[in-house]
Amino acid sequence: MTGAGRAFDLGGWHVDPAAGTLSREGRESRIEPRLMELLLLFAGSPGRVIGKDEIVAAVWNGRAIGDDTLAAAMSRLRTALGD
Repeated sequence: MTGAGRAFDLGGWHVDPAAGTLSREGRESRIEPRLMELLLLFAGSPGRVIGKDEIVAAVWNGRAIGDDTLAAAMSRLRTALGD
């Protein structure tokens, strides 16, 4: 998923995966590729609970990660989106 995909709007945000940016109200910020992959996974699965195994497979290519790594990535994404 890295950097792939067309731009779309999500909850007041304009998401541009190719550029790795989020923008709203004239402000643009870049997010790291792994966070963009995480956002794309969630945005592509509305209304569905996504388990840790699926997240790790999609975003970390199945590489073993600890709960702290996943929690930190989720926290950074929430911060980028303003919770």
